[in-house]
Amino acid sequence: MFVGLQKCSKRYNNPDYETIATLIGFNVPLIEKIQSYLPRFTPSHKKIAHFILSYRDEAAFMTAKQLANAVSVSDAAVIRFAQFLGYKGFAES
Repeated sequence: MFVGLQKCSKRYNNPDYETIATLIGFNVPLIEKIQSYLPRFTPSHKKIAHFILSYRDEAAFMTAKQLANAVSVSDAAVIRFAQFLGYKGFAES
């Protein structure tokens, strides 16, 4: 598998972990996906990401509205966060 990653990396000018994983058909776990996107998130998305990374067990059972209230962002920001990660909406993530 390492050889495959090297080939993908050269072909696509050193893409990030998620891009490589997607190219070879590997489904990236949510936490790894959040960590890989962290530098590119908006300030609102960073608040959401840090909360999820810090409180995984609680965040897993929250609604979009509850998560939004917990980190003081809009409900729409939570939905956009999930969509940025490649999900259709928050419930899917």
